[in-house]
Amino acid sequence: AAVLIGVFGISMTSEANIAYIMREMNELFGNDVNTKVNNNEVVESDRRDRYACEEIENTLDIKMPEFFYMPSGVKYENYRINEDAQTAFIRYSYENKYIYFMAMTNLKTATSLSQNDKGKEIKEISSELTPDFKVTLWEIYEIGDELPTYTLSWSYKNTYYELFGKLSREEMELIAENILY
Repeated sequence: AAVLIGVFGISMTSEANIAYIMREMNELFGNDVNTKVNNNEVVESDRRDRYACEEIENTLDIKMPEFFYMPSGVKYENYRINEDAQTAFIRYSYENKYIYFMAMTNLKTATSLSQNDKGKEIKEISSELTPDFKVTLWEIYEIGDELPTYTLSWSYKNTYYELFGKLSREEMELIAENILY
């Protein structure tokens, strides 16, 4: 209970966070129906992304992270698993754009692919929820881009992960700070 209160307290910076954490707590305690916000708004719980993560974990034998912060309006779209390549992708939509999450079990291949990306390393970010866990934030501009693509990249237990999309730098930093394994 103390851990849950700690997680709850850390993430209470916005109404979107409150609703997200409440949905996570409802799912954890078996009430995965809906969540009340301000006692007058009901936010429907969508657990499809968690089910996709469970399928990825079982198929590839890896641990998927929990994102305890996502910007308000991010919606799960779909996922794909390529067992031969030992990779998985999850796609989310946000403000008429897509955000992608990728997991690759072949760490050597993933690291060399990542090093070939044209981008600038911005900083290393520590998660407030997972001790001794750091994520690297990258900024990538491509020809014709009005806004950069930001990428969060990290390795965990011999698996390489990336989350990337046209979110603001601040939003990506909040996501990185709120990753839980």
